[in-house]
Amino acid sequence: MSSSLSASLNEENDIINKQSLIKAEILDKNYDKNLFFDFCLAAKPQNGDDLANWSMDELKEVIRRFTEEQEQKNQIALDKEQKIKDQQAQAESIQLNMEQIRSNKAEEYHTSPYIKEIQCKKLEKSPINDKKVEIIIKNPKPVETGFFTSNYITYEVLTTEVNWGVRRRYSDFVWLRDTLCKFYPRMFVPPMPSKKIGSRRFEVDFVEKRMKFLTKFMANVMENETFKASEPLTAFLSMTDRSQFEMKMRELTSFTPSMYIEDIKNIQGKVYISNEGDTNEKYYTNINNYFKLQYQLFARLNYNMKNFYVNINAAVTHLDDVQKDFEMLHLLNSKVQMKEEVTRTYEELGIFFKNWKRMLYNQNEIIKSNIKDFFKYIQMEGTAYEELIHSREEIKNRYVAENAKLTAKKDKLWAAMDISKWEITEDMNKIDRVLLFRDKIYATAKMCTVETQMVENLKKQLGYANRSNIDELKKLISKYCVSYIKNLKEFSDQMYPSLNDGLNIWTGLTAFSDVY
Repeated sequence: MSSSLSASLNEENDIINKQSLIKAEILDKNYDKNLFFDFCLAAKPQNGDDLANWSMDELKEVIRRFTEEQEQKNQIALDKEQKIKDQQAQAESIQLNMEQIRSNKAEEYHTSPYIKEIQCKKLEKSPINDKKVEIIIKNPKPVETGFFTSNYITYEVLTTEVNWGVRRRYSDFVWLRDTLCKFYPRMFVPPMPSKKIGSRRFEVDFVEKRMKFLTKFMANVMENETFKASEPLTAFLSMTDRSQFEMKMRELTSFTPSMYIEDIKNIQGKVYISNEGDTNEKYYTNINNYFKLQYQLFARLNYNMKNFYVNINAAVTHLDDVQKDFEMLHLLNSKVQMKEEVTRTYEELGIFFKNWKRMLYNQNEIIKSNIKDFFKYIQMEGTAYEELIHSREEIKNRYVAENAKLTAKKDKLWAAMDISKWEITEDMNKIDRVLLFRDKIYATAKMCTVETQMVENLKKQLGYANRSNIDELKKLISKYCVSYIKNLKEFSDQMYPSLNDGLNIWTGLTAFSDVY
């Protein structure tokens, strides 16, 4: 074989080997051949696109450099892609968290104190429901009983709109309030004036004041539609036969209302309870602080107004001096033999100022007494509301104690794993026995059925107390503000014209003061 042919074959084999290398390292590994050719031209600008100009070692080196560079670029691309994926995943996670937060807030709203509703027993409306009924208390009448029992006073109690009329004694009003508190322990029942012993309870002024308080009590009771539909109030207002009424009193007094929320009776046929886990401890701390501050402010306000009227009484005593001055003028004119009508005028003026003093003093004492009674009743209402707070505190303490005791008992039963002692009353065929021995939460929910129902009801009672007390307090505070402002405005409206008229009388005389 000639040397030229042998060289040609060697060159051909060299090209084939180089092509095989490129195929194995570049093409078969899915590298971009165009990028590789551009890389080769960049490495060997002159004739770098001709394999004949590349030695095998040079080709291997350029392939190594190209693949390393491509791997680095690929890794960077992968890192970037992963980073984008991570960012997208993080964004999706944030979105899910936000949705969960919104879902939780929605759940909080649906389980908030003003949402949860439980159906209870509905009271049938009485003839006085949905009517503006006024209770009139009048005609007090002393009743003499005998040597072994105390005398007492009865009052005529008239119910407008339905024309009911009965006679009731003070103890009957007390029974009504006690029975309403018993039947509706979560509702605010207006206060009653305290019982008075001794002979003064038969004095006219005391009886009048007591009638005023009883009228206030009944007016507040009639603001509650559930009370108006209740059996105790209907019997109190309508039963004219005393023996039948006393029989009904004994019957209602001996009755024990159910403690289950579902057995509550009201005009709506439903009750609202707060979130079962929300005991509103901070809220009730604020309530207690509110009443403490309110008592202090009302006491100070009452004290200042009392002093104001005491000072008015002190000022009124100066009318004695005015009266004496006119008596001196009367005496002086009688000595100089003035006309009889002038002398008589000074005499009448002396009598007038004497009567004016007595009238102002009596009127001032009445106003002062009424203001004192007003603030006293407000304080009594606050005390009555505190009864609800204390009752709610008793429910809370009982629930906490019973729940802790039941939880400890269930933990002990679960640890013993003796299903015969788990006190399960549910049909065992409806219970998943596998879960019963594997899932503590499932098991504890099934065991001790009776005690669990009792604790769950206590939890409902606490939720009902939380919600009810808030509503009752809002109404009470609103009534404080409205009644106080209303009374003060009416008093001012009546006093201003009379004071203004008195000012106008003296204005005409003062017009001449500059002349003299």
